[in-house]
Amino acid sequence: MNRKTRYLTLLLACAFSAHLSATYYIAGNGADDTNGKWCNNNNWGFEALNEGNTITFYGVAAGGYGFKITDGSWGEGHEFTTIDYENSDAPIYGGNGSDIAFTLSATADVTVSLVDGKVRLTATTPLAYRSNKYYIAGNCTAFGNWSYNSIALSNDQISFSNLPAGWYEFKITNGTWDRTWGYTEVDAVNSTPFYKTYGDGNNICFRLTEAADVTVKIDRNKVVMLIDREFCITGNGNTIADNVWLAGHDWYAKDDDTKLDANHSRSFTNLPPGTYRFKIKDNFNAWSENNDCTWGYNQLDSENSITCTEDGDNNVQFVLSALSDVTISLVENKVRVTSSPTYVVAGNGNGGVWLNGISDWNASAAANRLYAPEYSRTYANLPAGEYEFKVVKGAWGEGNEWAAGNIDPETSSHGYIGNGTNNIKFYLDETDDITITFNPETEKISLVSANGFFPCNVFSVVGQAELLGVAAWDAAETATELTPKGDGTYEYVLRNRNLTVGSYEYKIIGGHGWGGDWEFPSSNATLSITEDGIYDIVFTLNPAERTQNSVAHKHHDITISQYGYSSFYSDKAYIVPDGLTATIYTAVNGEALTGETIAVIPANTGVILHGAANATYTLLQTTTTDSYDSNLLKGSTADEVINNDEVHYILGVNSGKCGLYWPNGTTEGKGSFTNAAGKAYLELAPAVAPVGARGFVLRATDTATAVEDVPADADDTYYDLLGRKVLTPQPGNVYICNGKKIVVF
Repeated sequence: MNRKTRYLTLLLACAFSAHLSATYYIAGNGADDTNGKWCNNNNWGFEALNEGNTITFYGVAAGGYGFKITDGSWGEGHEFTTIDYENSDAPIYGGNGSDIAFTLSATADVTVSLVDGKVRLTATTPLAYRSNKYYIAGNCTAFGNWSYNSIALSNDQISFSNLPAGWYEFKITNGTWDRTWGYTEVDAVNSTPFYKTYGDGNNICFRLTEAADVTVKIDRNKVVMLIDREFCITGNGNTIADNVWLAGHDWYAKDDDTKLDANHSRSFTNLPPGTYRFKIKDNFNAWSENNDCTWGYNQLDSENSITCTEDGDNNVQFVLSALSDVTISLVENKVRVTSSPTYVVAGNGNGGVWLNGISDWNASAAANRLYAPEYSRTYANLPAGEYEFKVVKGAWGEGNEWAAGNIDPETSSHGYIGNGTNNIKFYLDETDDITITFNPETEKISLVSANGFFPCNVFSVVGQAELLGVAAWDAAETATELTPKGDGTYEYVLRNRNLTVGSYEYKIIGGHGWGGDWEFPSSNATLSITEDGIYDIVFTLNPAERTQNSVAHKHHDITISQYGYSSFYSDKAYIVPDGLTATIYTAVNGEALTGETIAVIPANTGVILHGAANATYTLLQTTTTDSYDSNLLKGSTADEVINNDEVHYILGVNSGKCGLYWPNGTTEGKGSFTNAAGKAYLELAPAVAPVGARGFVLRATDTATAVEDVPADADDTYYDLLGRKVLTPQPGNVYICNGKKIVVF
């Protein structure tokens, strides 16, 4: 191929590619634009849309225009004339097979797009109406007595002043019966509600019970009808307590007290439990013929309403089981009934001094409801006394009650009582303002005292600064407040205090104030520290019995070996922290040990500890009366030579397996060895020690520890890493034994 041929091929390919990318075209009356901009002055020729299926014509002159979108050919299946009214400017005419038409009131830029098979049109100046485009045809002189082209709409609408009472039917036409707009084209969202009968040729039907102004317009290819009239709710008003429903009016035909607002809606607050029945009708002092100005159960929007039933007379009926707010509306010509819950403070009315004097534990008392959006209520000037309550959703029952377990401690004042499903309680020793708030989303209750706390139920520790780490004897200090345990007692844990030997004075006070009745004890209490160290101190109080106590738990840090195990022995008792397990062994079962995990290690009790490798844990010193006489683990608080006739095992590693093995220098576990300070060892009677095996492998998931199968006649000689023989292996060092590395613990 020569160079000219290659160039020609390239140019043809580019031209063909450009043709393929222009899938859609606009064709319109370009010659009618005095500025020559509409359709680029191409009169009903094809102008390509861009890759986004859109095109903009800049500076189009004022005037009327028509167009279609095509795929490059004329005829059915090639033209796109369905208008996207929702996203287009109005008014826009035609479509549905005919040309799409619009009028510019001034020079403007016009953008046309094809989106999901529909045509959109927007302009930078408002579009103008076209005269005599639509007509009304109906069953009266005002509507042209069904003449399809005698009564024209002006600017796409027509108004009738003081249209007499009566029955009306009509359609909108385009000046012929070929194209009409009837009931199926009604814009129910933007129209005034009106009754519609069926089987009437798709006519738009309504009745006026009294003269009214009526406007009909067509907007975005939909019929909008506006009737100047009022609506009201009528129902069984006098059967509901407190006249909160329909102002106590029973089936009034006209009721100004229950009129719908401009949005055709009415809300009723604090409706008590009961059965409610109603219809919506025009607010006229008569029941209309055939109920054609009423909306009942057969017009119910059941999809968006609470559960409603029909009472046999086309009335809408609903049942409330709890105090509720209810809204009744006419939406898109249908009856909608919605409700929202009410949240009520129910408690011990306390002789009328709180809960607005409502009787005790009334779950549906509107006087104590918490109103949105905060769902909050303040009870002012409550006198000294004992109070308790729950938050209830309008009625008692599972899922409707929020109790002490729902208190939000971060937003509530200190000193309330209760946990779980118990009532929330608080005490006042002087007049106070109390605010209760409920968050339906988090289901949390905030209980706030204007004083900042509930004096008769807040207790705190005060004392020497050296003990507490806060200002000395500061009654206002909140950091040392005790926490209720739910059984009438209180606790405060002071953690990680570095204390020296000595006596420290403190006391527990109530209400952050001084006074003999609220000081525990009346004179100062003393905490004695007998060893220097870091302590957790637990203060407890039983105010009913006027008793207090303090216990100091000294810290003992222990680091677990790289294999996850360590042995431990002390003449003090310790609490085992989370993440660490302590095991004693109580029996030999064949070739396995039977273990038991314990939470508190008594004094003089050997244990095997298991935790994360190389992790350090803090044991808290305590006191206990527990003892484990059957424990086979022994130990010593100082380095001690063990030499008796029993078989012994110490913690070590063999072939990478951590376990209890014969000590070096012994004969199959018998003979003299040195036990390191604070370490435990296993001691078995020769009669129960397994024969022919030198140790037990530790497995964290086993309650019975399996035997490590090591031949009894193996060479038990230990060598250091330089190959020198070692007579007494030392804990923590690595040795070679039987050709394998051994770690001695």
